[in-house]
This record gives sequence, structure tokens and C-alpha cells, in this order.
Amino acid sequence: MEYFSKHWLGYNETNSLSNTDRVHLNQVFANRSEDDEIYPLTVSEIAEAQKADAEFKHYFKRNAVFDKGLEIKLVENTKCVCKEGRLVIPKPLQRRAVMWYHHYLQHPGHTRLEETINAAMYWKGMRTTIRSITKSCRTCQTNKKRKLKYGHLPAKTVIRIPWEALCVDLIGPYTLKGKDGSQIDFMALTMIDPASSWFEIVELPVVNRQRTMNVKGRELLTNDEIFDKSSERIARLVNKTWLCRYPRCRYLIYDNGSEFKLHFEHLCDSYGIKRKPTTVRNPQANAILERVHQVIGQMLRTAEIRYGQISCPR
Repeated sequence: MEYFSKHWLGYNETNSLSNTDRVHLNQVFANRSEDDEIYPLTVSEIAEAQKADAEFKHYFKRNAVFDKGLEIKLVENTKCVCKEGRLVIPKPLQRRAVMWYHHYLQHPGHTRLEETINAAMYWKGMRTTIRSITKSCRTCQTNKKRKLKYGHLPAKTVIRIPWEALCVDLIGPYTLKGKDGSQIDFMALTMIDPASSWFEIVELPVVNRQRTMNVKGRELLTNDEIFDKSSERIARLVNKTWLCRYPRCRYLIYDNGSEFKLHFEHLCDSYGIKRKPTTVRNPQANAILERVHQVIGQMLRTAEIRYGQISCPR
């Protein structure tokens, strides 16, 4: 979610939209009305619920006997029951906790949702609670793509050494259409280390292009705004975002798009990086980034935007 926030803030700053046309984050990534807003659990709320719960209230007494793994810890100057450093959530708050994470992580699947919640919270039967909510989520069932086609693929060599390889690709364009007829386009460059799964995303700038149109026999010069995905721009973004910040990779994986030619190839050669372009119409060769793109697309499709709608490439 952080990279989306950076993108939309940067987009609004660079495109100088008027107050009437400006899209705010709470409008873009929101699928509930203001009257039905979901708020995160606070530490004080969790502590009060624990003290009112018959299963946990005796732990706050003196000389209390704790079950294995449970303890009283001071969290934000509030005494709470914790297990292995995670807050124990009483039953009345469990569904609300799952709903908040599910909503603000843009409707992830039950596996990713469980791993995220499990890092900070604990309760018995967490998996059952999460799966029941994700299965009954109307937004997920309506907007997520279900018909996935699987074919027979050859065995792939797994990359195990961090920073040895870098996968690069473009995502988009996505279009956000407002009810008033306005729209915002989004296209970005994505990069990932396949061993450590360290991911970076950076927006592509918009440039003006002049072209001639023939209108009723007269030639008119018009200005169009397009994404700058030239090989020179892509080479600069990869160099600035990745190669200048992280250990230099040994080889770089990318597709056969024209944006990965000329200046991009010169960048790889100047750093001594071995180029590994994929074969034509073979996205499986860069599967890890394609999977990330699928997740981002699902997040955008499941966001019911009050401002309008999102048009994503299928």
C-alpha cells in the first residue's frame, strides 16, 4: 500500500490538478461510505476487552497463574495480555480486526491476510475466522479473476542468492475514470529481487507529444500527454531506483519490449551486467513479477471507488 500512496501523492504534485479535479487517497482506496467507516483497534480497546472477557480478566489480578506462552506486557503504557510478543484479541474484537486488515490491505487472499495479522495478533481459531470472512466478502467474489489457466511448464532453476539477479517489467496503463468524465492514468516500472523478494515500484512521468490531426481537410497541431517509457527513461529509473541503491546484480531479466533496448542495454553493458531477455510471448520466464502485477491488479479491481471506477488491462 505504501507504494500506491507515494504514487498518488506524487501524481497530484506533478500534475497540478485543480481542487475540483484532485483525487484524494481516501477516495481512491475506499470501498465503504463515510457512515460505515472501519477503524483499527487501539491498544486501550483491546485491554478493556481483555479485562471484560471471562477468559482473560483473571490475568490482571495479582499472583495470577498464566497459561503457557501468555504474559502481561506494557504496550503503549497499557497493560495487555500477550502471547510471544503478539496481542491476544478477545472474541468480540476478532471479526473487527480481520475486517480492518482485509479492507485496508485491499482485499488480499486468506493466506496473505493470515500471515499479516498473525505477525501482530493472536487468538485461537484465527484461520477459521479469516477464511469465513474472505469467503463471504462480496467485493472479492465479484471483482477478483477466478478463471486461471494453467499449462505444463518446464522445470525452472530457483534463484537462491540475494542480489544476484534483477527482474524488471512495466505495469499498466491503468485508468481511473471519474463520474464527471475526468480520468487519471497510471503506469509504472516494477523491479524485484527474485531471491529476497525485495520489490520496488516507480511511476513513469508524463510528457507532451505533438501530432498532426486532419479535421475536415485542415491539419491541426494537437498536444497529447503520454507516458515516457523510452529506453532512455527506463534506463535512468532502473539506475536511480535500484543500481545506485542496492548491491549490483550479476544478470538482469526483462521482456522484449522496445523500452528495454538501446539505452537500457547500454546501461547493463556499462555495469558489466549480463542481459537475459525473455523469449517472445513467454511471460512465464519473468513469472515472479507477473504474479506481483496480478496482485496489484486484483487490489485495484476490488477497490470500489466513490470517485468513479478503475479500468484495468485484462
